[in-house]
Amino acid sequence: MSKITATAAFLSLLCVSPAAAVPQDSSPADRSDPASSQALPAAERKGLIDSIGRALAESYVFPEKVPAIAAKLRFSERAGRYSGMTPPSLADAMNADIHSVVQDAHLAVQYSATPLPVRAPDQEPSAAERAERDAFFRSMNYGIRKVEVLEGNVGYLSIDGFLDAGKTASIIDAAMTFLSNAGAIVLDLRGNHGGSPETVALVASYLLPAKTHINDIYLREGNLTKQFWTNSIAENRRISDKVPVYVLTDKRTASAGEELAYDLQQLKRATIVGEPTWGGANPGGTVRLSDHFGIFVPGGRAINPITKTNWEGVGVRPDVPIAADQALTKAMDLIRSRQK
Repeated sequence: MSKITATAAFLSLLCVSPAAAVPQDSSPADRSDPASSQALPAAERKGLIDSIGRALAESYVFPEKVPAIAAKLRFSERAGRYSGMTPPSLADAMNADIHSVVQDAHLAVQYSATPLPVRAPDQEPSAAERAERDAFFRSMNYGIRKVEVLEGNVGYLSIDGFLDAGKTASIIDAAMTFLSNAGAIVLDLRGNHGGSPETVALVASYLLPAKTHINDIYLREGNLTKQFWTNSIAENRRISDKVPVYVLTDKRTASAGEELAYDLQQLKRATIVGEPTWGGANPGGTVRLSDHFGIFVPGGRAINPITKTNWEGVGVRPDVPIAADQALTKAMDLIRSRQK
């Protein structure tokens, strides 16, 4: 059973990858695989429950909640709730039981039809794994989906995910420089599945003064807190403080996507328009439980320096609530009203 490290924990509020722990049920694509249609034997189910308990006891940021989670899973197994379930259905049922005990959106059992790689603690991904990840990131243009200037000199930037900060930096800089003369900014985070808090800080750096404290992440491993601050950006590439910012959200805005919306809202730098977000604020990483099962274990929790809490379980509440498909139109109306 692989162990998540502190580095992995704070680098990813939500690991954006082909097998990301996004707000949906477990591995829908795997359900067409022949192995996924066969019931898991009782002995394997019990072994899986034991492995889940060990993984949580070792790494979960709320260790005091682990006994209740393990007890719930064992009770369901004894009661026959999991009998005859296929692996994907079992993962879904276990997640429902886990979430009946603890409210933690990221904490999730995951089934994979493809065998999960065996990796020693602290072992780096292989060259092939890195290449696969980079190819996936490139296919998303490193999360930067669209940038344009709308009618009325309104800058629009759509971000699907906050990926590798080092490789995304030049793309973010080009996008923000392009928008630096805009009279208002619309940042579209609808459907943003998260990623790296370091990349969140990079984007925030173009909207906030340098050395602004935007977020902390407490890590159970080492009992330490990682702080995130904005970087220094040249004035000619930074969005002026006088330029209003509107952030669009929906129920699929998750994890690091929620963090940026929450940070800007608490700093009173942006108006949030749209729907309440997913509600997952505890970063972590995936622990391998068996050849085909893993569990995303949150090893940390976000702590906003202003509120001293986060958006876990409640999501980011919009300042202007409206259906997601009407959010951009509403934001444009707000901007036009402001410009009159």
